[in-house]
Amino acid sequence: MKKNLIKLLLISVLLLGATIESIAAQADNLLTSLLWHPGGQYLAGVRFDYTAQTAQVEILDRQYTTLWQMPIPSDRQLWGYSWNLDGTQLAFITQEFYDTIRIFIWDVDVTTAPITVQLRVEIQEDNRNPVYGWSPTDPYLLAVSRGSAVQFWDTQVGAASSILPSFSPLPSPYGVEMIAWHPSGQWIATHDSGDNLIITDVSVDPPQTVASWTIPDRDPSGLEWSPDGQYLLISDGDQREGRNNIFILAWDDSTQTLEQERVLTNDTRVQWLQWRGHRLLTMSEDRAIDIWDTDTWQLESVIERANWPVEYQWNALALTPDGTELAYISPEGNHIVSLPIGTVACTFSPANSTDLLTAIADANGTPEPDTICLIDSATYTFTTAHIPLNALPAITSEITIIGNGATLSRQAGSPLFGFFEVNTGGSLTLDNLTLNGGDVGNDTGGALVNE
Repeated sequence: MKKNLIKLLLISVLLLGATIESIAAQADNLLTSLLWHPGGQYLAGVRFDYTAQTAQVEILDRQYTTLWQMPIPSDRQLWGYSWNLDGTQLAFITQEFYDTIRIFIWDVDVTTAPITVQLRVEIQEDNRNPVYGWSPTDPYLLAVSRGSAVQFWDTQVGAASSILPSFSPLPSPYGVEMIAWHPSGQWIATHDSGDNLIITDVSVDPPQTVASWTIPDRDPSGLEWSPDGQYLLISDGDQREGRNNIFILAWDDSTQTLEQERVLTNDTRVQWLQWRGHRLLTMSEDRAIDIWDTDTWQLESVIERANWPVEYQWNALALTPDGTELAYISPEGNHIVSLPIGTVACTFSPANSTDLLTAIADANGTPEPDTICLIDSATYTFTTAHIPLNALPAITSEITIIGNGATLSRQAGSPLFGFFEVNTGGSLTLDNLTLNGGDVGNDTGGALVNE
């Protein structure tokens, strides 16, 4: 029988002397990277079996159930993968031999149940270190580096684009190492092996270099535009002083100029960054995750990962497109943890146990996901079961309960019952909530029932 999802985040469940610190959707093998679908309803991931030395690309739903998987041949090394503009195509790039790179473009139809995935085209590149980036305006246009040049591919037909000509930001021998496409689609930022940051206008024929910027410390590791295209970020390590700078460069569309606006400093080298919505996420060599509020440029939170095994890749986390939820791999590497980021929009805010009953019943009746926020550190006491053996209505829709340190408690001496039952169609996420005293009179557990 297929189980419905229950995710518990930062939760302590007190039951018959046992404490469960964290439970999430289980995965069979070690997950090493994640990437959200542009619509936010799916994740692409890579699962690696270290014993068998095999890997596969997967697509998972919001309950982290695998919907599709594609094994990667053992003689190929996965370099990267990404969704196109509207999530109808997924590209991943592998190295087959010393100098043979293959880019696979898969058509993805998420409107069918189950989803269907079909190989569209396979592109072979005689280039040792290619990088690529999807167009933000054309779902079938892919920019791929070829040494010091950037070439455009039409992924519908699997050939060089007949609309955009290739260009070289700077003459050889410098190879393009990073590509970032401006959200408008008019400009492409590139970084090359000569540590040159170049902005090229690709809306004209031939493409023209319009701006450049000198990289101070010559150890860049990330290049990204802000979602609105007003800023360009480049992460640049300072090996002499053992720190990392993230330079935030203001971009002026009208004058096509870059100007340094601010610098974010980190004690260790930043290996990876993402700007989604109003949040910037960075990950450092010390495996700490920093989350910045880009409206105020205040450091919003830090997630320490010092205890993670070294074999886990640095990109084993992903922000949703709106920047409100972070999915990352557990320290054990065998399941995904989902963490709300920033201010949570509460659908219901029950003040007592009766209000909580009503809130769950009302949330079950809505087609949209609902978030129920409890009072900080409050205790919600229950004396009777609402349904057989459970204090609360069965969960039949997608519900998140933000506990804020609150406790749900069965009053001593009350009839035996637990708290939650998740039925068909239900999905329950509990965050920072303690369940105390649940008891159904047998050894099957007294807090949760997952039908």
